[in-house]
Amino acid sequence: MSFLSSDVAMPKFSRRELFIGAVAGATGGIAGIAAYRNFRGSLRRILKGEDILGSFPWGATPSYAHSGEDVLARLFLGYNSKTTYLDVGAYHPILGNNTYLFHAMGCRGVLVEPNIAMVPELKAKRPGDTVLNIGIGVTGQKEADYYCYSTDPAWNTFDKTLVEGRIAKSGAKYEKVVKMPLVPINQVIEEHFHGKAPDFLSTDVEGLDLAILKTLDLQRFRPKVICAETIDEDWRRAVPIMDPETTHFLAEQGYEARAMTYYNTMYVDKTLLSSRLSGMKTLENQGFAQVRSAVSDGIQRN
Repeated sequence: MSFLSSDVAMPKFSRRELFIGAVAGATGGIAGIAAYRNFRGSLRRILKGEDILGSFPWGATPSYAHSGEDVLARLFLGYNSKTTYLDVGAYHPILGNNTYLFHAMGCRGVLVEPNIAMVPELKAKRPGDTVLNIGIGVTGQKEADYYCYSTDPAWNTFDKTLVEGRIAKSGAKYEKVVKMPLVPINQVIEEHFHGKAPDFLSTDVEGLDLAILKTLDLQRFRPKVICAETIDEDWRRAVPIMDPETTHFLAEQGYEARAMTYYNTMYVDKTLLSSRLSGMKTLENQGFAQVRSAVSDGIQRN
C-alpha cells in the first residue's frame, strides 16, 4: 500500500513550523557532522601514536581494546603508573590492544609478538616496553611452525588444528609457514620482570591460551589479573561459544572470572578481591563511624 494514498490524512504544517523544523534538522546534521569529524580526528591521532587521553571529558576512561578489557583491568588493578604487564600476542601497539591504556598511564611491560611485520611498529609506538619477537612454548620444543595469513595477519597462529578447522569451514588458507623460536612463559617472566609476576597478563594466541596458562608456574608467578581469549573457534559450530576449560582451570588455581566480553574472559586473583573488599569495608565502616559521630554531636547540641 502506498503511503501517499489519498485515504491517508497528511498532517498540515505552517510555514513557521516548517522553518523551525528545517533549522533544527540542519543544526542536528551539523552536530552529527562535527561529531563524526571529531571521531575521525581522534582516530587519526591514535593511528599516529598520539596520546588522546587529554581529549576525553574529565573522569572518562578511553578503551583501546576490542571490548573494553583494558578498562576492566584498570578497574581491578586501580590507577597505578607502576603496574606491569605481559602482553602475549600483542599484535598492534594501540588498536585492539589490551595493554596500551596502561602504557598511556606511564606503565611499562613486555610485548610478545611472533609476527615480525608488527615488530617495528610495536617498538616505535610503545617506547619503554620490551618487544620480543618469539612464540611462547608449551612443550620442550625450541621452535615451531608459525602459520601466516596475508589477508588477516591477526589470524596468525601456532595451532595447526585451528588452521585445519579454518580451511574445512571457510576455505581460509594460510600464505606461508615460518619457523619461530619458542621461549617458556616462566623464562620470559624470570628474565624480564626480575623474578616477579607481572600485575596484568593478557594472552591472545589464537587457540593456545589455555595451553600457555597451564605451563605458567602460578606458585612463583601469580598475576593479579589475567585476560585470556576464551572464545571457542570450533568451526563446526554456527555460533561460537565460550570455552569453559580455562575458567575451570583458573578457578582451581584461585582465580575468579569477574567479566566476559565477546572474545575474552577476565580473571582476578581471589586474594586481590579479598583485599579490595576488605579495604572497601574499612572505608565503609569509617564512613558510618563519621556519620554516627556527627549524629551524636547533633543530638548533644540539641
